[in-house]
Amino acid sequence: MGTSRKILPVVAALLLSLWVFAGLGEAHAAKSDIEWALERSGDELVLALKANKDMDFGEVSFSYTYTGPSTTYVGEDSILEITHEESGMIFLRGDSEYIMAGENVAEFVFSIDGGFDKSETYSFSVMLGGGVNSDGKQYDWAADGTEYSVSYFEDEVEYPVEGGSLYFKKSTGSVTGCDKTVTAAAIPDAIEGAAVTAIADYAFSWCTELESVTIPAGVKSIGGEAFYNCKSKASITLPSINKIRDHTFWGCSSLSEITIPAAVKNIGEEAFSGCSALESITVPKGV
Repeated sequence: MGTSRKILPVVAALLLSLWVFAGLGEAHAAKSDIEWALERSGDELVLALKANKDMDFGEVSFSYTYTGPSTTYVGEDSILEITHEESGMIFLRGDSEYIMAGENVAEFVFSIDGGFDKSETYSFSVMLGGGVNSDGKQYDWAADGTEYSVSYFEDEVEYPVEGGSLYFKKSTGSVTGCDKTVTAAAIPDAIEGAAVTAIADYAFSWCTELESVTIPAGVKSIGGEAFYNCKSKASITLPSINKIRDHTFWGCSSLSEITIPAAVKNIGEEAFSGCSALESITVPKGV
């Protein structure tokens, strides 16, 4: 009986150690502060650096390698300043830029030469050189060398509207593009059972015949340049989004009025540049 009493505390201590170790493992597996995402938008690949929490960015450097069919580098859209490139590394500096959770810190766009091929896989592998905030704190990054791939998704849906079709990705809830012939787009709350929650970058860009668009209340994010050069669109009602990104309505020369939702806290650079007919704009306090 005495031996059993001696063994039980040892077993209990061992089980406690295993429980603590498992707990530490779970904490380590938590979502990184900053991670990468790769998406396809039409015949373009968008490699995005994403913030998972509010942060004051100082600087970051990284390199990437690509495998897949031929692509052409188009350029970047970055909150941070891209200072220089050397030896395959790209350096960005934020100078204490405040970035909100869910925002893309930077996006690097590649055009797919010859158009998207459903039989191919397009992959990036990213190595991070560093990332610190304005006080010198090192952020927690997604693992180096992780491969980010995209291929054809069966959940991509073509949704008919006036003058053509919209394109919708069920897995992300995003309207990703539209035919350039579309004249009016009434976006429903859901498409084939999947809620519409976002309008992707460039989704309606250069849809020059687009005169009207209805955006459901469930949309919480509208991407940069989403309505770039939609020069026929006269008005739009925005849902409760928290940011209007860079160049969202650039070149919408027929846009005459717009009301900015109260939830908007930030309006990006040149968001309404070239909106020569804009006579009325209501902006909430604090923007």
